Amino acid sequence: MPASETPNLDFAASLFDMDGTLVDSTALVEQEWKEWAKTKGLDSESVARSSHGRRTEDVIRQYFPLADLDHEISTFIRLASSLDQTVAGPVPGAVQFVRGLVPHPWAVVTSAPQAIARQRLAQCGFPEPPVLIGADDVRFGKPDPEGYLTAARRLQANVSDCLVFEDAPSGIESARRAQIRVVALETTHSRNQLLSCVVVRDFRDLQVADIGGGKLRLMIASE
Repeated sequence: MPASETPNLDFAASLFDMDGTLVDSTALVEQEWKEWAKTKGLDSESVARSSHGRRTEDVIRQYFPLADLDHEISTFIRLASSLDQTVAGPVPGAVQFVRGLVPHPWAVVTSAPQAIARQRLAQCGFPEPPVLIGADDVRFGKPDPEGYLTAARRLQANVSDCLVFEDAPSGIESARRAQIRVVALETTHSRNQLLSCVVVRDFRDLQVADIGGGKLRLMIASE
């Protein structure tokens, strides 16, 4: 992005996706779904590809629409928790970026269940989010806007004052339906898959300044 086109964005509250945005967990998430697929006799590669940015229950419903969801989700969580979680680590610059936001409001909106999300964030060194919206907190997963709208409401922030950080097309669409501005990270998908958003490599391309009045300014490094 040329310097003349590099935007500075003013905002008051930050809403983060987790997997692929804060946590470099692509390999771990795919491993979880491949292991689950093996137990169900499904094609593991196909299931893993279909899982990105989606709630556990939505992936399960795709393959077993009549399944007992509570049982299947519990089974998946147990299986996922048994795997080596140290495979996942923070996205470059993410922990420092989030810590630099305090005391300004921020939230995590993830397609992962609460139990997995809290475990993964703590393991990667993130502070506990003031608000965490997991798959079990919404009726509809991304690309539905419910998760981001719920997070903004719990932070008592206007959507016009929020900024979403995402890595996946489904999450970007979710934020757009909520009428929230988006910064996309090129950590999981290529730029041409990120719906013409402001796109950065990762958090190393971002800086934040406190401009007073409860507002922050996001400055994006030019290429």
